[in-house]
Amino acid sequence: MKILDRYVLSNFLTNYLICFLVLIGLYVVVDSKERFEDIRDFSALAQSSESPLVQLGRYYLYNVPLIFVQIAPAITLMAAMFTMTRMARSGEIVPIKSSGISLFRTLAPILAAATWLALATIVVQEMLIPRLATRLLEMQILSVGKRAQYHAVTLLDENGAIVYSERFLPHNDPPQIEEIRIVERYPDPPRTKRRVIKADAGFWDAQAPDLVLSNGMIDEYDQWTGFRKAGHPRFFGPGGARFRTDIRPVDIVYKDQQALLSLRGLADLEREAAKHPGIAPIQVEIASRFTRPLAHLLLLFIGLPFVLGKETKNFFLGAGFAILISGAYYFASLYATKLGYQAHIHPLAAAWSPVILFGSLGAGLLDMVRT
Repeated sequence: MKILDRYVLSNFLTNYLICFLVLIGLYVVVDSKERFEDIRDFSALAQSSESPLVQLGRYYLYNVPLIFVQIAPAITLMAAMFTMTRMARSGEIVPIKSSGISLFRTLAPILAAATWLALATIVVQEMLIPRLATRLLEMQILSVGKRAQYHAVTLLDENGAIVYSERFLPHNDPPQIEEIRIVERYPDPPRTKRRVIKADAGFWDAQAPDLVLSNGMIDEYDQWTGFRKAGHPRFFGPGGARFRTDIRPVDIVYKDQQALLSLRGLADLEREAAKHPGIAPIQVEIASRFTRPLAHLLLLFIGLPFVLGKETKNFFLGAGFAILISGAYYFASLYATKLGYQAHIHPLAAAWSPVILFGSLGAGLLDMVRT
């Protein structure tokens, strides 16, 4: 590694660390007031002997990997723009170009570091976060107080039954699910549909591993013909049906948190919920796992031309450009993801359209830079 490469890389990594600490600090400051109140209220409800401040600190400690995965591309862009702005302000860019070294060659260490950082986010997402999933789940339940609701939840129990709930209220006493659809299959091939249960509401029996269901209907089907059996559907009223399952409330909260699952876990969940109404968010999340690491380089290609083209020496101007560009990308990504979750667009379009849009913009801006 050449002296120039070491110098640029050292400045970039220093700025990356500073930006990371600043953004994490800002997140904690902005989020902590409401979060502390929720944790305090929940601790009082659960009669916890641990101080809410200790619980708050543990909440943010465990959530650092999740926050890092989400904001890492923006940090990469900010660190790169600060590095080049500082070099321009100290008059280092002109001598480098005069010596015959192009700007793109000067950026090589930053691009290499951005690539390694993208790989690091993959490792954190696929290996570290799933290992911390249980703790992260506990922290989330602790932090949301009584406000938590989960929508369009899909799970598979140990007997292969698919349980879908339009809404789950974990802090009701007892925890309750609403607008339920349960599909059971025969255990032997061809594993055809055996029973379908629909209910308006259900809750967990504290004395048995049962869901107590209210106001719905039960359909049973023949294994070989697939036709509905005689005497069905059978209707029931409040508390009129039970469904034995190993699924507990904590499992629903965990499975709804797709960010806590590895790519393999998401693929397994997608296969389990195939042809189910709640599968679109899972498919979007799987596709997004391949596009999110690209954002490190994508934002660099868009943001750096604003610095390199004019060689701006204004540190705050560089920071402003970084914030605006990152904000525009994240807004487009979140909007596309929302459309994908609601099945208004294909999951691949939801994941890749922001990449294609901003990638095309970045290619055009880079082509205008005089190196």
